[in-house]
Amino acid sequence: FGGGATLSSGGAIQQSASNVPYNLLGFYSSDGGPKSYMFTSNPLAKGAELGTGFDVDGNLFSTNLNGGIQVFTAAQVLYDSGVAKNARVYFGDIVFKFNKPVTNPVLHFAGLGGSYSFLPFGLTDLADNYLSTFFASELELVNPDASTTLLSGNPLMTLVGNNIINNFPLPNGNSNQITGEYPIDNYGAMTGSVLYNGTAQEIVYRVYLKGTDSSDIAWSTTGFVPPTTQLVTAATRNPFTGDIWWVAASLLQPTQQVSGNVFLDADGLINNNINTSDTLVNDKTNITGQLFANLVDPTGMIVASQPVTSDGLFLFDSVAVGDYRVQITSGTTSGTAQSSILPSSWMNTGEYIGNGIGSDGNVNGISTLFSVAPASLVSEVNFGIQQVPNSDPKSQMITSPFNNVLPQGTATNAVSGTDPQDGTLGNPNKIEITALPVNATLFYNSNPVTVGTIINNFNPSLLSYTNITLGSDTVVFNYAFYDRADAVDPTPAPYKLSWNTPLAFTDIKLNGKLEVNHNKLDWTLITDLTLLENLELHRKVNGGSDKLVKTFEINGNDYTYNDFDVTNNTTYSYFIIAREKGGTSDNSNIVTLKRQGASDVRVYPNPVVDIFTLEFPIETVNEAKVSITDVAGKVVNRISIPAGITYSQIDITNLATGVYNLTLESEDFGTKVLQVIKK
Repeated sequence: FGGGATLSSGGAIQQSASNVPYNLLGFYSSDGGPKSYMFTSNPLAKGAELGTGFDVDGNLFSTNLNGGIQVFTAAQVLYDSGVAKNARVYFGDIVFKFNKPVTNPVLHFAGLGGSYSFLPFGLTDLADNYLSTFFASELELVNPDASTTLLSGNPLMTLVGNNIINNFPLPNGNSNQITGEYPIDNYGAMTGSVLYNGTAQEIVYRVYLKGTDSSDIAWSTTGFVPPTTQLVTAATRNPFTGDIWWVAASLLQPTQQVSGNVFLDADGLINNNINTSDTLVNDKTNITGQLFANLVDPTGMIVASQPVTSDGLFLFDSVAVGDYRVQITSGTTSGTAQSSILPSSWMNTGEYIGNGIGSDGNVNGISTLFSVAPASLVSEVNFGIQQVPNSDPKSQMITSPFNNVLPQGTATNAVSGTDPQDGTLGNPNKIEITALPVNATLFYNSNPVTVGTIINNFNPSLLSYTNITLGSDTVVFNYAFYDRADAVDPTPAPYKLSWNTPLAFTDIKLNGKLEVNHNKLDWTLITDLTLLENLELHRKVNGGSDKLVKTFEINGNDYTYNDFDVTNNTTYSYFIIAREKGGTSDNSNIVTLKRQGASDVRVYPNPVVDIFTLEFPIETVNEAKVSITDVAGKVVNRISIPAGITYSQIDITNLATGVYNLTLESEDFGTKVLQVIKK
């Protein structure tokens, strides 16, 4: 912007010379520049009014009105990069930005097109000896859902859709034709006025530079011209080539207006500013064409309704003097204003007249009352909206619960979800429990959970369940994410744990214990006892086939049985079958007990320095006696070992080094002789 070409050459640095950025729209070095009839200032112009409103004729170096901004699209860089001479290259964006929304602005473009010609060193100054390159800047409109109309221009100015395209095969610098120029007919720059239909605050065009196959060279040239390798000097070329053009804008002078914006407010009123989130300016939205702005008088009547633009803007023009509110709602409305309703999954975050910190304190999609005075332009009537988060259903298969309980650590599946503004959601985000299991009691970190419980940094392994209903194969609760604006998902998702076999109607917990001369068994029933016929205790010996040990009549919930039909060095497996009325049955867990004998009494360490341990295979029931004798058969120590232990430590520090016999006498293990070595 504001750049002009220099006359540097040879080894000099090629750069843009500074130029006054606000220049005359008709500024040009010859009478081939833009003419007044090519422009139209009034967006409502028709017929004879087209091509009027500007005075640029002959404004070569004057200080007349009708200023514009000069733009320079440099072609030299494309030559330096080896770009083909017929390429169309994107350079950047040019943005028309107004300080408030405007309706039907007219955009003016002048001189889009250029060329460069030079006479190689040493050649005769004839037109045929010159080398030329041609190019033109072209513009593509970025604004979505916008439309434009060509009001006026020279024959080269063409709209293809909303894009401004030069239709001349050899674009050149002049906007109007002056024949007989030497060495080429210097004509081919497009100029004209384009109407932007509707409301906008920013209008964005992509800028391209388009070359042509008709060029003798690509874009420009370096200091030497092949094949002659003759130096091109400042007298023969300007190495900094490109397209110099101008832009300007005009619009009807507004009378009394009301305008504002709808912001996509990701953090709600957390920062007390609907225009920004985390200090960044929020994007604007119209929810893909679904939003309308209603101008409402103090009696509640809608006096005007406008669709919000795709850029999130609205503007009411020629508003009568008086007091008003603005309402944002979904769909067209008329008559008496109703509640502000947004499309599904959207919510209001706040309203404020202004572009800074603050809100009206009542989040409802309706602004506070404001006044429109004569010639006043009320702007920045702003609204914040956002989409609520979405929570994903979660499901996990687990092993069947026992005793109607799922302990902590059973669940491992992380929660997940998405938010259109915040992105991916997971365990660290805040969730709310919105529905409890109907067939169990839910706990989190050992604390009972109620509807409405809020959990930050959710950890599924801290979930636990009790009182699971018999016959269940699933427990489910519902959860909903909160987003950064502290809005909760209105459609909570289930968190489900499932197991393959429904929880038995008869739940049996069997326990077993080795005693000295028998195996002790006990079990508890969790069931409706009226459903049961009887109980059967079954046993397997050393992995063989199971056999019925005893049948029990139903007599309460707790049972005990002592199995004396046992021998040492044998493995026994037990389980209970609960026979239910109607022919069905349920099995308990399996308890395995391995009996060991006196041969399993052991001494360690051995050899020993001072104290050794005498270890028994099961807990002793009766008192035992130990005699220690030396190799001559003399008793050197006697020890009594009490009942109810599994080991005893014996101190032989005072004995001399040598080999000793330990004689164990016990009703539990009989008589057993062991040997210990004293170091």
